[in-house]
Amino acid sequence: MQKMQTKQELQQLLLQLYITQAFDHRAKMLQKTGHIGTFPSSKGQEHLFVSLANHLTINDWYCPYYRDHGALITRGMPIHALFQYWAGDERGNSAIPPHTLPINIPIGSQCAHATGIAWSLKHQDAICLVTLGDGATSKGEVYESLNFAQIHKLPILFVVNNNQFAISTALSQQSSNPLIANKFSNIISTAHIPHGPILEIDQKIKAEITKVKTTRSPLLLEVMTLRLDPHTTNDDALIYRSSKDIELDNTQYPISQFEQFLLSQNLLSAQNIQSIKTSARATVDQAAQHFLNAPSQETNHINDYLYA
Repeated sequence: MQKMQTKQELQQLLLQLYITQAFDHRAKMLQKTGHIGTFPSSKGQEHLFVSLANHLTINDWYCPYYRDHGALITRGMPIHALFQYWAGDERGNSAIPPHTLPINIPIGSQCAHATGIAWSLKHQDAICLVTLGDGATSKGEVYESLNFAQIHKLPILFVVNNNQFAISTALSQQSSNPLIANKFSNIISTAHIPHGPILEIDQKIKAEITKVKTTRSPLLLEVMTLRLDPHTTNDDALIYRSSKDIELDNTQYPISQFEQFLLSQNLLSAQNIQSIKTSARATVDQAAQHFLNAPSQETNHINDYLYA
């Protein structure tokens, strides 16, 4: 049986979740007012990215796709720089944490980059972790990367965030197998984490990361999550999802369920939780103000960090 986290650890985890939640909310507001461009929310998926970052060391490599706000912030990326990135300001990329690749927008191509990094880690005490959505598993680069990693026994963890929708395409319309882990089981070792309480998912993620660190072999981990917002702010989910389905999913919001668990088990008081939430919002508000007050990037400097 897994050891229950201490009160301090629970408070820290809740703070990380609230900061990710507040960042998502503020980014959507900034997009509506024209301060940033199209933005991909991670609502309903925050715990996945926070847990991934929490169970890596700073020497491990993290290769994100574009919904990894919680992981990037947890690994040390300044929040104002993350706002800058989504505003199209390349100065945001100058603040990428060590051993972390920049946000990757092209679908699936980050897997090839991550596999190359994992090759370089074969004789080092570190692993590479790369994230991708369920839609990316239909891309050729992903198959090639998984196959190469398995042939050469690379220390890499491919994490599929299965929120059941590839932009506007449901998983059932792009995969004959409802479980991504089953789909790739003949190519690479796989594991599957179903929907569940945040702490339970956190410990399962920790176990799979430890497995890759111990065996020094590749693994594909599929984690089921909820997509409670549209794919991006440029998407209308009601075109392909019913409002009833979306409302039902929102009743299962992991952070809300985590709050109720903490209260019901007397692990944190309502006052503790509200204090943590207020602190998280203040942190994000301060970062947003920093972003808004920063002078505009000069046109002749837009390529300064492109190849840095």
